[in-house]
Amino acid sequence: MGPSQRGRVDVYYPLRVWFLIATCAIYAVGLIFSSHHLAHLLASDPTLVDRLSVYLLFRGWFVVFATILGLWAYARGWRLRPIFWGLFLISGVNLSSDLFIVYPERLANPTWGFTALFTLRLLAIVALYFCARNLHRNPAPQQRFDLFFPLRHTAWFNRRSS
Repeated sequence: MGPSQRGRVDVYYPLRVWFLIATCAIYAVGLIFSSHHLAHLLASDPTLVDRLSVYLLFRGWFVVFATILGLWAYARGWRLRPIFWGLFLISGVNLSSDLFIVYPERLANPTWGFTALFTLRLLAIVALYFCARNLHRNPAPQQRFDLFFPLRHTAWFNRRSS
C-alpha cells in the first residue's frame, strides 16, 4: 500500500469492529443467559420483572442476529452502507426506547455497574456511527479483522520492516 492510499484508509476501522464484536458478545451473553436476573435488577414489580425478562431475552437474540448480519456483510463487503447505517439507526431507536421501557427505575438510582454498561453501550453506538460514516475508507478484505492494522501504519513499524 503506497503513501497515497495510506491517508485514505481508516486504520482504526478494525479496532472499532473488534470493539463492537466484544461489546455485542458481552451484551448478548448477559441478556440471553441472565435475562431474569437483569430484569430483577432493572425493575422491582414482579409482573414487570417477568415481562421484562422475556423482552431482554428477545433483545439478546436480536443482538446475536444483528451482529452476525453485520459481521457477514463486513467480511464479504456486501451492502455495507445500508446494513451499517441500519444497525446504527436500530441501535439508536433501541436505546431511546430502553430509556422509557427498561431503564426508568435504574436511571432514578443508578449504580456504578449500570453507569459503566450504559457508557459502554453509548460508546458502541458512537463506534458504529464512525464505522458507518467511514465505509468508503475501510481496509482491504484481508486486513479488515487485523488488530495490528493501526500499528502497521506507524513510522516505528515501517522502520522495523525495512
